[in-house]
Amino acid sequence: MPVKFDRRIQIDRIFLMKEYFYLSEKAKKNTLRKITSVLKKRPEIVFAYCHGSFLLKGIKFRDIDIAVYLKEDFKTDIFDYEQKIGDLLERKIKYPVDVKVLNITPFYFLNNVFRTGKLLFSQNDDLLVKLIESSSIEAIANYDFSLQSLKELIS
Repeated sequence: MPVKFDRRIQIDRIFLMKEYFYLSEKAKKNTLRKITSVLKKRPEIVFAYCHGSFLLKGIKFRDIDIAVYLKEDFKTDIFDYEQKIGDLLERKIKYPVDVKVLNITPFYFLNNVFRTGKLLFSQNDDLLVKLIESSSIEAIANYDFSLQSLKELIS
């Protein structure tokens, strides 16, 4: 069963990896519906993804990883925003939530979210497609560079 906690306890839990949760696939879908419902009401969010261990079947999770992309003209302190939205979602679903704003993340994180995550919703499919394409191209270009560097280190 979910437990009540404040943000400090959640951060301690994540770093100490002490508490895990398990939900059936049906309960996970219901949880994602609740998260999507909350996030869709936020006009500054262009699209949102869930990613991480929560999506894996039959696997326990510590928290639910959510990634959001914000409108470019939305000005905020990113850390405070991530905390605020995380707290809002936690109150709604009663499980720890880790929110990341994708606007400022490196391409490899973006690419990982796009490859392994689940799209919750999108308000701008054209922008989403452009970001998926550009992060994929960047990942491919850097893969070749990383592979070459590794070969040089080994030889």
